[in-house]
Amino acid sequence: MSKSLGNVINPMDFIEKYGVDAVRYFLMSEMVLGMDANFTEDAFIKRYNSDLANDFGNLLNRVSGLIGKYFDGCIPEASELSLDDKELKSVFDHEEGVLSFVRKSIGNLEIHAAICGILELVGRANRYLEHQAPWKVAKDNLARAGTILYTATEILRLSTVLLKPVMPSKTQAVLDILGASDSGLTWGELKPGTKLQTHDALFPRIELEKK
Repeated sequence: MSKSLGNVINPMDFIEKYGVDAVRYFLMSEMVLGMDANFTEDAFIKRYNSDLANDFGNLLNRVSGLIGKYFDGCIPEASELSLDDKELKSVFDHEEGVLSFVRKSIGNLEIHAAICGILELVGRANRYLEHQAPWKVAKDNLARAGTILYTATEILRLSTVLLKPVMPSKTQAVLDILGASDSGLTWGELKPGTKLQTHDALFPRIELEKK
């Protein structure tokens, strides 16, 4: 922002247009504390669409849609985890996993790095769903499909808890949808049989205006 150039951006205008949680997310994920950074509306929209609409919001839409289709909207039971399930779980709770990385990053005031680690976890959960394809598995093995969906939804819940200081309103909405409002950072707090709340798109995509 430069007084001489007159290119000051009013954050309140951005908040009114895109929501406070999305603006908070962009500022904390894109900028390093104590250093200068670039800010443009195009950069904001690209980050919003990539991280919030395509990854975080999409994971919620996928698990809630599939649970609604195959389990009447209730969180399924998780039977014995396979190697793939355990691998995804270990990405979160291993000594060198995301939880440890986030704690270290926050301790070092590297908020942007912590958020990057959380979104990598979300991305892994989306790729896990693509690879496991529970919509195909459900045709022959509904119990196995339930385990896949429980695992992905639990990763969503844990990622949401980690992101709560950054986006308090949106993350609380997700936890309410999952029936896990007061849950913490221990694996398995998602309760099978809980009815998911219906919801709109968490972060609708923003279409860039053609110039």
